[in-house]
Amino acid sequence: MLERFPRIDRLINNAGVMADKRAETEDGHELLLGTNHLGHFAFTGRILPAILAAPGSRIVTVTSLSQKVGRLRWDDLHLVEGFKPFVAYAQSKLANITFAVALQKRLAAAGEDTGSLVAHPGFAETDILRNHKRQPSQLQRRLSMRYVQTAADASRPSLRAATDPTAYGGEFYGPSHRFEISGPPVPVRPSRRALDEVEQRRLWAVSVEHTGVEYPLTER
Repeated sequence: MLERFPRIDRLINNAGVMADKRAETEDGHELLLGTNHLGHFAFTGRILPAILAAPGSRIVTVTSLSQKVGRLRWDDLHLVEGFKPFVAYAQSKLANITFAVALQKRLAAAGEDTGSLVAHPGFAETDILRNHKRQPSQLQRRLSMRYVQTAADASRPSLRAATDPTAYGGEFYGPSHRFEISGPPVPVRPSRRALDEVEQRRLWAVSVEHTGVEYPLTER
């Protein structure tokens, strides 16, 4: 990619998986953490020279509402013991926003004008749950019919973060309606855990260790 695209103006980290059972990536990482966070961390770091070469470039990392209840389980980060699908997903989504906030701080400290932003789609009608065996309850189906957004509508927070000329590094966009479930994109608040500098540094160090990717950023 660096040979084909020496300058990259926008990167949207939007890969995401869910799973009923614990599985691992080819590198031996728990599947959700490996795909939803470590893959983004590694890919972003490897193509960062091309992103930095584009003036005003942006990196948008997509999290979800579950980041509000997620927790980085340092005693068992890969959930070898007691794997639960939602616990694993929420952890990976908290990792997304924690990474994005930490990246913005490093970009700013290095004097780069590249911005790291975050977005979440609210409730979206996608196929991320296609492998789940559990069928939705009648209540869930009713709520889904009332509040769920199309994939196109749910993409608007990411698009605003990537293209709004007034957006800036460190901002977080999500739907504007009640509980951030649906609606036009507006700035929203991250969870307090995502803003914890100790957690940010720890996640960054673990991510470098797991991926072998160092970021070409030097503090000025």
